[in-house]
Amino acid sequence: MRTLGPFRRVASRAGFTLVELLVVIAIIALLVSLVIVTVRRATNSAERVDSLNVLRRIGTSFSAYSTDHRGRFIPGYLEPDVQTELDIGAKLADGTVVAPQAAASWVWRLAPYADNDWILFFRDNLEASEETSLRSLETNGDLLTLSLRPRFGMNSIFVGGNSEGPAVTDPPWTPNAAATRLSEVKQPAQLILFGGTVAAQGGQLAADGSGWHELRAPFLDVEQWSVASTGEVVPAAGLDAGVPHARSDGRTAPIVHLDGHTEGAKI
Repeated sequence: MRTLGPFRRVASRAGFTLVELLVVIAIIALLVSLVIVTVRRATNSAERVDSLNVLRRIGTSFSAYSTDHRGRFIPGYLEPDVQTELDIGAKLADGTVVAPQAAASWVWRLAPYADNDWILFFRDNLEASEETSLRSLETNGDLLTLSLRPRFGMNSIFVGGNSEGPAVTDPPWTPNAAATRLSEVKQPAQLILFGGTVAAQGGQLAADGSGWHELRAPFLDVEQWSVASTGEVVPAAGLDAGVPHARSDGRTAPIVHLDGHTEGAKI
């Protein structure tokens, strides 16, 4: 009988065991999750930078308006009769005069100082399809609607002022709470000028995600907005104004201060 001797050929093993296969799948899943997190962070960071850059440009336009008007701040919301009294008008990019009844929002007065780039005021969280739609709007009526729905709101109750709005009469606030010139502001670096907003009506955020021309503080007469445990901005019942835009990068809203610096503020 023949023996194989001290050396014996061992048959090669093909494939993986179940344990090895599970380990490989776990490693792949871990790598995929890391890639998803990295991409999400990069996207959030890009959105944040874009919003802050837009706000910086809006702040620069605000300063240019002030320079051209002997240091006065741009008014927020003005009734037609007030526009006439102050001799403040608005024009379309082609020079067409806008009726005072239509030019109530600060957007009309600031647009010429932003090269009439209306898309700028909607840049925050703007989808490509929305930008195409916005660029196709040319009529006064369409722009009238848009001027009340920018994605960035002005803190006009305390900067520039409005000709109408919620009464600010409880101490320490007065009807003259709004600063109209830089010399009236003691700490420009702490005074919010513009911030990303969403619209709210009847205590609910607008379903279409549209913005509002005014950014209102939560501590005027009653608390007007708060942050839920999920990080969502929750407007109080009956609110009809702008509330800070809940950002995907946490409990922050993009803002620009009166001194020109931008940041993502906690809300």
